[in-house]
Amino acid sequence: MAMTEARRNEIAYLYILAKIRREGVSSLNPNNIKRELGNSAKEVGITIEEAMEFTHNLVLPLIKEAFPMPKEENESEDVHIP
Repeated sequence: MAMTEARRNEIAYLYILAKIRREGVSSLNPNNIKRELGNSAKEVGITIEEAMEFTHNLVLPLIKEAFPMPKEENESEDVHIP
């Protein structure tokens, strides 16, 4: 049975999450991050905007996972990490 593109994308996303959880982030310097994103975007053929959006959507939930804030009584959970 051939793997679907959606399943392949899901596996890639989960792999990246696991790798970041295990190895962490090497730098939080905005200039370094933008440079790395720009280089990576160019390497894989996407725009810097796509790379930034993807990275934001990937890293923000991990930060919230690492530094959870106390939930308010009526606050809903808006971050889902597989």
